Amino acid sequence: MLNVGLTGNVASGKSTVSRHFARWGATLLDADALVRDAQLPGSPVLSAIAARFGAALLREDGTLDRSQLRNLMLADDRARADLNEIVHPAVQQRRAELLAAARTRGDLIVVNDIPLLFEVLDPTAFDLVVLVDAPEDLRRQRLTRLRSMNPDETDRLIRSQLPTEVKRERSHVILDNAADLPSLERAARSAWAGIRRTAAATATTPGARLLVIVAHGDDARILLPGTLQRYRDAGVHVTLWCATDDPRTDQSADVPGMRIDRRWGELEADDQEAMAAIANAVTMSRPTAVIGVAPDGSNGHPDHRVVAHWTATVLQSIADPPPVYQALPPTPRVLTDRSGIAAALDVRPWRSESAPVAPCGLTVDHEAVSAPWNGREWFTAPGVTGSLLTDLIPHPQAG
Repeated sequence: MLNVGLTGNVASGKSTVSRHFARWGATLLDADALVRDAQLPGSPVLSAIAARFGAALLREDGTLDRSQLRNLMLADDRARADLNEIVHPAVQQRRAELLAAARTRGDLIVVNDIPLLFEVLDPTAFDLVVLVDAPEDLRRQRLTRLRSMNPDETDRLIRSQLPTEVKRERSHVILDNAADLPSLERAARSAWAGIRRTAAATATTPGARLLVIVAHGDDARILLPGTLQRYRDAGVHVTLWCATDDPRTDQSADVPGMRIDRRWGELEADDQEAMAAIANAVTMSRPTAVIGVAPDGSNGHPDHRVVAHWTATVLQSIADPPPVYQALPPTPRVLTDRSGIAAALDVRPWRSESAPVAPCGLTVDHEAVSAPWNGREWFTAPGVTGSLLTDLIPHPQAG
């Protein structure tokens, strides 16, 4: 899991970037939302705030008057320090809990949206720090125009945060937001591509090699497009082997591929030439792991049972065979009544992307496939106890 800190001084555009990252596949932990949750009526934090600053900060319904509290904090440095001592421990504890849950789920990228990251936390606690910045004069204009703040409020709010020059020196990625929103989105998308590559590489065994064996080009397009793109971003050598050619899709040499041009629905279990071709693919690609389609994949087409048989037969003849993972069809039934583990890879960061077209007729647009599965692609690993290139996460309902 890549733990990213996202920050930026007031009116820099940080929240806009945060929304983009969440839309593109990150797990978002929003500090402002965590603060609001910590200050709900009846909470120990709200009680401590009322005890320290007076019950006048509470509305009739028992909720916190945030506008009044903000004005008090901007006018009194000691009060602001006291508030931080009350609020931040509770927020940090909750963030730690959410981070642990994300790691257990196998979430690939967590983005922590923290306005005061440099002021109250240690930036080295994050794998990557992204700073959204804009010139101070422009930020003043935004505060006046968009938040209707007067010049005195604006000055106090800006002075309550560290200068951006200090933050720029300690950030890994800087997004300058001095233009319009489309420009900021382009800059954010470029940064996201780098974050995604870093996360994929961090979660993957260095030097890994992946062989994908399918009956039809559609198998990969439907079942594991995000997986293939994720591992390509990680620098994994991916080879596709396809028993048939799918005439409905274009072909490309973006991914090394092999096929034997058999006809759909006519695969035979004792096809020695086909099994020799798979053996050759294993020899040539030297895979760390093999992905195939489960025998009942894609509505139980008989070709999948034949190719699964070919793959098992070939690998059984190898002295030290690589582990085999079977991609599962996108239906809830894969989580029950199945031998081996049912497990998933987080491919949300590639939901809006198209994986490369492959020589066996593979094209990808898996938005509709991944969405019902919370952005995961699913596998079983009969007889295998390890993880697919280190981070295949078992599903709690499987077994």
